[in-house]
Amino acid sequence: MKIRPVRSHDSERINRLLENAKLPPQDLSVDHVQAVVATIGEHIVGHAAVEVHGQHGLLRSVVTDPEVQRQGIASALVTHLEKSASDAGLDSLFLLTETAFDYFSRLGYEARERDTAPDSIRESSEYSIVCPSSAALMIKQLKKKDGHG
Repeated sequence: MKIRPVRSHDSERINRLLENAKLPPQDLSVDHVQAVVATIGEHIVGHAAVEVHGQHGLLRSVVTDPEVQRQGIASALVTHLEKSASDAGLDSLFLLTETAFDYFSRLGYEARERDTAPDSIRESSEYSIVCPSSAALMIKQLKKKDGHG
């Protein structure tokens, strides 16, 4: 399995994965999004993205093909994006989830009250429009290159 940045011709396969998982489609044209895919051979088997909002990131659209779930692909994608976000100087990653609370808890994300999200996150379309108010807000503080978090 390899992780690489999303290419423009990947959007159809990514959106099919997201649709099958009942997640909103990914807008790959947004400038402040870093999106990656996991591939096995030439086949896209996973996707994840981080929207950058100031010093914070919003982890979104983490999905894997059902045929290869429980093989560590989603975790590898999340770890890859966490490192990239940390290397870029982001302080924390937030996410909204209705179905994967336990999964992200195991990856070190902690629940927060939705109204405690920074303004930059609350103003995102993911927070304010796309995800229902019933979605749980979670956060993970990132370690900086110098080892402090």
